[in-house]
Amino acid sequence: MSIVVVIFVLGLMSPLLICLYYAWKAWVKLGMTPTKNGWRAQVLMVGVMLASLSQILVTAFLLTGFRSGGQSFATRVSLPWAIANWTSLLSWLLSFAAVALGKGSIRRSLLVWCFLIPMASWIIFVMGYDY
Repeated sequence: MSIVVVIFVLGLMSPLLICLYYAWKAWVKLGMTPTKNGWRAQVLMVGVMLASLSQILVTAFLLTGFRSGGQSFATRVSLPWAIANWTSLLSWLLSFAAVALGKGSIRRSLLVWCFLIPMASWIIFVMGYDY
């Protein structure tokens, strides 16, 4: 993995990381505790945790699979990465459901993240595959 790949992938993932940063910052600012806020606010907090897990798994997969000197993502994926990808997909879906059910200021940044992660991942995937 070269520094060019790391800069490229993290550069395209940076808006997503900013969205998650603002979601975590809003959670800290509100001081959410289970007894203080209702269940809808707590659903969003679970959504932010799952979104962070999904972001880590997707970024790690894209960093390890992207090849700057050849075609990327053309070979069969190994079982651990397949499990990680299904886990990230499930985490993304549950985060999206948390946005639909949740209530609070975290909702906006998490909604933007939910829309941007498939687009950014697809752009990186296609740029690596169509070498």
